[in-house]
This record gives sequence, structure tokens and C-alpha cells, in this order.
Amino acid sequence: MKAEAVKGHRWVGRNLPREDGAEKATGTGAFVTDIHLPNMLHGKYFRGRLPHALILNVDVSKALKVRGVKAVLTAKDCPKDGDGNLLGFGPVVLDYPILAQKKVRYVGEPIAAVAATDEDAAAEAVELIEADYEELPAVFDPREALKPDAPLVHEDLERYTHVPHFKPIRYGNVAYRVKVLKGNPGKAFEEADHVLEQEFGTSTHHQCYLEPHAVVAQVDVKGKVTAWTSTQTVAETRQGLSDTLAIHPSRIRVIAPFIGGGFGGKLSVRIEPHAILLARMTGRPVKIVLTREEEFISGHPRHPFRLKYKTGVMKDGRITAREIRFIADSGAYAHQGPGVVGTAASRAQGPYHVPHVRVDGSLVYTNKVPFGGYRGYGGPQVHFAGESQLDDLAAEIGIDPIELRMKNGMTTGGRLLTGQSTPHAAYQETLRRTAAATGWDWENRKKPAPKPRDPRKKTGIGVSSMEHGSAIYASSAIVKMESGGGLTVMAGGTEIGAGQRTIFAQIAAEALSVPIERISIVLSDTLTAPYDWSTDASRTTYNTGNAIVRAAAEVREQFLEIAGKMLEADPKDLEMDGGEVYVKSAPDRRAGYDAVVTYGHYVDGGVILGKGTHFDPPEYDPPEDLQVEGWHFTSRPALIYGTQIAQVEVDTETGRVEVISIHSAHDIGQAISPVGCEGQIEGGVSVGVGWACSEEMVFENGAVTNPTLLDYKIPTTLDMPEVHSILVEDPDPTGPFGAKGIGEPTLISTAAAVANAIRDAVGVRIQEMPFSPARVLAALQKAASE
Repeated sequence: MKAEAVKGHRWVGRNLPREDGAEKATGTGAFVTDIHLPNMLHGKYFRGRLPHALILNVDVSKALKVRGVKAVLTAKDCPKDGDGNLLGFGPVVLDYPILAQKKVRYVGEPIAAVAATDEDAAAEAVELIEADYEELPAVFDPREALKPDAPLVHEDLERYTHVPHFKPIRYGNVAYRVKVLKGNPGKAFEEADHVLEQEFGTSTHHQCYLEPHAVVAQVDVKGKVTAWTSTQTVAETRQGLSDTLAIHPSRIRVIAPFIGGGFGGKLSVRIEPHAILLARMTGRPVKIVLTREEEFISGHPRHPFRLKYKTGVMKDGRITAREIRFIADSGAYAHQGPGVVGTAASRAQGPYHVPHVRVDGSLVYTNKVPFGGYRGYGGPQVHFAGESQLDDLAAEIGIDPIELRMKNGMTTGGRLLTGQSTPHAAYQETLRRTAAATGWDWENRKKPAPKPRDPRKKTGIGVSSMEHGSAIYASSAIVKMESGGGLTVMAGGTEIGAGQRTIFAQIAAEALSVPIERISIVLSDTLTAPYDWSTDASRTTYNTGNAIVRAAAEVREQFLEIAGKMLEADPKDLEMDGGEVYVKSAPDRRAGYDAVVTYGHYVDGGVILGKGTHFDPPEYDPPEDLQVEGWHFTSRPALIYGTQIAQVEVDTETGRVEVISIHSAHDIGQAISPVGCEGQIEGGVSVGVGWACSEEMVFENGAVTNPTLLDYKIPTTLDMPEVHSILVEDPDPTGPFGAKGIGEPTLISTAAAVANAIRDAVGVRIQEMPFSPARVLAALQKAASE
């Protein structure tokens, strides 16, 4: 375990015990399900069983007679606008009602919620609720939903408001659309030596966080709301609740205790409004915890995409043009979809210099479970298609796949599709490092050829690269120097299991030369924490870390001013070091931090308190030939690049794919916690391997047919490949001590690396995910017959 820090630092670069580790290892850390309040009730849902139907009547009379039932919530009890419509929620498009009001749009949509003294009574009451429907035609394929005669999932889109900087394009079942045009792709394709056009499809992929959604809500006698909830963003959850329930944010407190994983699936309001309204109806606290089946039938899994990729290259391997058209299945509501589609569009050209690009992406309503944010946020889908096609092009023009990527790879000083410059890009170094680690001599076009362990199996090796951003929107932090010389760091970020608390402590300790054991971290409580947009988007280390550094700078200035008065020295001649401050020109004149703080409290200076905010979008000038319609591109000043090389074995008799190893290199700036970065890579690879090989939500007439972990196959430890983590540390001058993000990029290129390795092994291109035995075997049989 790495004990030493990075040269020039005391705490940055060290592998330290997790700040939350002892509590989680001993079971003493509190999650939402561990919260028990006096007189607490338990909530359960009555859900629709049809994919699309008018609600004619909901009868709750029998449910109310069940012993222990205290309230049943339906649409009539929820806040409404002036036209009688339920107030909707959603990060962008407010199309998501608290409960189904006039009709249900997917199997599993909540129609009513019951609060009872115990879970059994609530479950019994739910079974007694009756609803009458008029079934409507439904649509399950987004391609079918685009046809002029397709049933409309929403008839009244014009009434939904949206975030101002998102310019909606809506017609029929299109919830959102983005178009990008750079240069002249049509002419570039005509002039290209080789043009390849292919179609790809990705699957519905669930986050499968260990802890399901859970909330405990309490409304006091003054009407103030407190919600303990499993969320990745307390600030945005509070705002969403305010919008949905028509309660001023000042009267809502949101607290996120320990969170058992999120991965983008806990980004916004979901079950909190129901618990709050039931608590207000009954005057008692209400707890709601979803079952695993409910997570599948009503959750917000990764959007499945249909993609058409067209790429033109010259004989020497230079990419001249790309045209990307994709359709994202939105499910019944828009939810995170506009952001996912916009992010996918902005990353669709890949981590390459491409002078001519056209992107057309649509988010399309269907009568299925609403899809949402998931680690990578649209990036994995477009990288799977784009990186798969690059390998096929490399084979067509006779060039090594790594050489093709190296020739076109983004470099410092390049420009993204959005026009944003790349002030710091170590992409090509990730290619070099993974190639060297696997023995891939791309310069001499000598690819490793591992021997199969079984004669009926064939081995292959494949490469894939990615680009992602790690900074977006605002974060803030407060740092307070306490009596005794310790620090309290207050931030709005959430500890979702990735070691955020440890990272924040290391950054604060480094910034103020305070022993790390003297630092307390206070997170995820809107009453005490300053604003932070969210713990997602690979932004937390970069954004919140920068905010902590800036808050610490204010603390340092105040501290040295007080210490100067105490030591009768110029503050500029003082040095802070490990809990003591001394005069640089006279090192014997020193004092402990505790003495300086006490001096400030009682003699001169007062409380030592600093605040910091990070919101620094980069300045860039979009090129004249760039046209964008729909999505307002959000700049990401800290760009992350990565490369993965996968080795697989394919059983040619059964079609089973086994991923043997993955080498994963990422341009992360400076690692604050190297072991934490390695953990993120290993976790991301496990998600990527699952998505590539086995994970898929299956639907029949809109209903999820495999809503349990027995039937939805996530990888176990026995399914995991050897993961070789490679940290490409090239400190980014804009990050806290040079750091960037790492959370999402670790899985974005995995599926394509595996797909390219399969192609290398057996010579067939699998264009649909996941790469199940049946799909691989069918492709092998088709290739043999042809």
C-alpha cells in the first residue's frame, strides 16, 4: 500500500484508510433503512399493470378499512397547477407526475401509495385497491414510435416547462432532439478513400446499486419537511421537491446519510414526494423502501440506443468525416434523457480530430419504464458504436487499430466537436501505456496472440478509447478552523461509496498542512452544507475539491493574520506546517494551531472561517462552421481520456465469451488517492463487462420479464477478468493539486474493447449488445453459412 505522498505534498497521492471505512466495515454506519422515528409509518405502492391506459376510476375504500392503514394517497391528494394538472418533476422536462392522474404510461407506474403501521398492513391494503381502465394502443420500439400513425405517449407536451438553456424540439413522440453540423461531411465523404456505414444497438442496463431507493419523511407542526433519502444530490432534490410540492425550499431539509451506491440512478426526485405527502396527511413520519423488483419495473436504467455510424477515412488512416444518427429510448418520461442525448451527441465523434461531423440524435417516448442517468451518461453507447467501427475500418485499409487511433487522437491544443479547446490532453499516452503493458507493438503492426486454454476456444485482443469531461456546474465548500486547530469541512457532495469523504479530507489537509486525523467532514445536509449541484458526472473531486482549496485559502489568510499578531511577525514571513506555525526567518518562534485559534477567539481576530466556490466554465469560441440545434453544450474544462485493451476467449461451440483481462489506462491528472482511482477502474470495468456480456432488461408488451437479480445477470467475482489499472498522471493545472475525475470514464470504452477482441478472435462483428452466447453463436453460424 502506497504510504508516501507525491513529491512536494504531504497528503496528496497517499493511500489512506477510508474515512468511512470503519463505520461501514463494522455495520455502525447509518443508511436510510437504519432510521427509525417514533410512530413511523410504512409506505407501499399500488402500480398500474397496463402499459398504456386511461384511468377511469380508482377505488381505495377497501384499503382504508385494513387494520393499521392510516392514509391512501392518490392523484386527487397531490398539488396541482391552475388547470388541475399535477405538478410534474424532471431535471429538464417537467412531464413526470407525482402519481398517475389521467392515464398510465408504463407497466409499474405508481397510481396510489398507502401508509400503514407496518409493511404487511400496507402490502395487504395495496392488494385491495381497485382501478378501472380503458386500455390504449401502446408503442414499445422507438423506431415504431417515430411513425406518423404511432400512438402518442404524451398529448400535451406544450404545457411542460423546461430548464431555460435547453431548447426543446418536440413533435409526435420525440421528447427531445439535438442536431450538430461541423464542416461539410457530404463533400468529405465523396473525397474519402474508404467509407463504412454500420448499425449498432445497445441494451437496457440497470444500475443495480446495492441499496434500493429509500426515504424517511417527517413534517413537523409548523409544516417544515425533513427527508432522509438515498440521493446523489441533496440540493437538487430539495429544489425538485419544492417545484413538485409547491413548498418553498427554505421549508425543506434534505439529508443523505451513507448511500449504498448510485451510479446515476439516484440523481433526482423519485419516491420522496409520496412519503412527504403521506406524512403530511397522517401527521406521522413515513418510510418507503423499494423492493428489488420495484427498482427494475419503475427505475431509471440506462437508455438503449439504436445507432447508425458512417465514417470516412483516407488511405493513410486520417479520419475525414463522421455522420452519427441515433435514437434513444426515453421510456414513458423524459427524466435525464435530454442531458443523456446531449452528452452523447457532444462525444459522438470520439477522442479524435475529425474536421467534418454531422450528428442527429433523438429522445423518443415509448410505453416502457422511464430511462435515466447511468455512469457515462450517453458516452458508453456512442463509444461502443464508434470504437467498434474504427476497428473495422482499420482492417479494411490495412492499418493497426492502435496506429489508426494514434494518428487521429486528440492532443493538447485540439478542438472538440463543441468547439471547446483541449488545453490538457494526455490521450496518446494512454494508448502508449496500454500497448506497452500488453506487449502490443503497434508501430510494427505486431498484435499479441495469446494461446487459448482450450482447443475449442479462440482468443482475441481488442482496443478501445474514450473521451469524457469531469467538470460541470457549481460546487461550494466551507472550511472552519476549530478550537484545538482541527478543521471542519462542510460540502454539499454525497458519499456514495467512492471515497469522497477521504478525498475531501486529503485535499483540506494538504491545503492547510493539518494532520488528517484532525479533520471532520460534514456532507449532504441542506441545513448545513453549501450548494453543490450533484455527486455525479465525474465532477466531485475536481469541482468540490477546487471549492475546498479556495475555502482553505481564505482560512489560511485569516489564520496567518491572527498568527502574525500573536507572534509579532509579518504574516508573509510565516509558514504553516503539520499543526504548527513558525516564523521563517526565526524558526524557534512558533505556536501550535490550537494556540492561534484560541488567541483569535479571545484576543484578536475572531472565528476563522473560509468559503469557496468552483464554477469556471472554459472560454472558447465555437468555429464558424459549427451549427447546433437543441442542446446547449455545457463545457467541461477538465477532459479525461482513456484506453482499454481487452483479452477474451470465445467458445466456438457454445458462443460463450469470457473476458480474461482488461488493461485500463486513464488520464486522471493527479491521483489524490491512487488506491481509490484503482478501485474506480475495477468497479467501472465490472459494470462495463456486465453490460457487454450479460446484463439486459427484457421486455414483453412493455413489462419487465426479468425484474430480479436471479434473472438479470450481473457479473460476480468469478466472472471478473484480471484488471490492470494504469494511472496516467499528468497534473491538470486547473484541478485541485492537479486532479481530474475518474468515475465514469472507467467503463465507457469496455464494451467496444470486448467487441473488438471478439472480432479479433473469431472474425465476426457483433453489433448488438449484450454479447450473449446465443447472439455470438448465431453470428458464427451466419458467418460460416456465408
